[in-house]
Amino acid sequence: MLCTPTTRRYLLSDSLFIDTLSGQFDNLEQYCAAMPGQDLLFQQLDCGPGVFDLEISSNESAIVQRLGVSRRLQQRGALPRHSVTFGLVTHCADSMPWSGHNIRESSLLIFPSGDQFESISPAGFSCYTATFMADALFQLAEQAELGLEVDKLGKTAQVIPLSERDTQQLRYLLGCATGRLQDPDYSQPEILQHRLPLRLLQLLTTKPKFMRKLKATGKARSLHLARDYIEAFAHEDVDLAKLHAISQTSPRTLQRAFIERYQMSPRDYLRTVRLNRARVALQRSDTNTSISNIALTCGFNHLGKFSASYRQQFGELPRQTVKQSRFGA
Repeated sequence: MLCTPTTRRYLLSDSLFIDTLSGQFDNLEQYCAAMPGQDLLFQQLDCGPGVFDLEISSNESAIVQRLGVSRRLQQRGALPRHSVTFGLVTHCADSMPWSGHNIRESSLLIFPSGDQFESISPAGFSCYTATFMADALFQLAEQAELGLEVDKLGKTAQVIPLSERDTQQLRYLLGCATGRLQDPDYSQPEILQHRLPLRLLQLLTTKPKFMRKLKATGKARSLHLARDYIEAFAHEDVDLAKLHAISQTSPRTLQRAFIERYQMSPRDYLRTVRLNRARVALQRSDTNTSISNIALTCGFNHLGKFSASYRQQFGELPRQTVKQSRFGA
């Protein structure tokens, strides 16, 4: 970990509080674990040491986060049910795949609650996410007489392209909610609990033009079948030739699908999955765990090749990861 996350609780009254966290991580597992109430898995797809920024402000009914990543990441997981999560992309050098859409900067995202989603974020990507309890949003919509069916939010992944004005206003409110900015008229709790969620709901009442979801293709289905097989059996001796039968497509089509989605071949994706799992295991290891055993468990049969690939992927040798993790602990 690059720096110990700073955590604070601000008591506003006997029953009101705001919890905050800010820090930089080089450990993706700890990065994910710091995000409250979310079941996420991040994998580093490109090569080099990574730095991952996180700022969180939360209370009993809302969580606002600012995330920044220096490496290209695959993000998969599910968000809590009985809540609605919004996202605002603040920096994205190119379009990126997210839950069946290609999104860019100034895109407002509505995450599918409780369902699995996947995105591939480029290096240098940053965004805000804001999660609110569905009951709190329903009460807010009722009080403001918005006529919005809050119970339908989060049923599917949705994307709304925003105007420059709406984007800047939302970024300002999100910045105030996380404490990065200070509003002269409204306190951080007022923005976190009222002004920010109200503005998000208001954007949905203006009959926004939702971005169309990309049409599911046979190539995409084949990619998902092959990806799921690799991730289920990465620790075994995977027969890549068998992938073509499992994915029900030709070797050339499958190769093209992986390159378009992950910018790597199926063979390279298998190695990347194994390396990321080995990194997590090394970061969790104790003094009784050997690096060679971890390499074998993750599907590597040659320790020298494993060490070389690991160093190329993460910018350090396996033993350096173990040393840093034990020192940090």
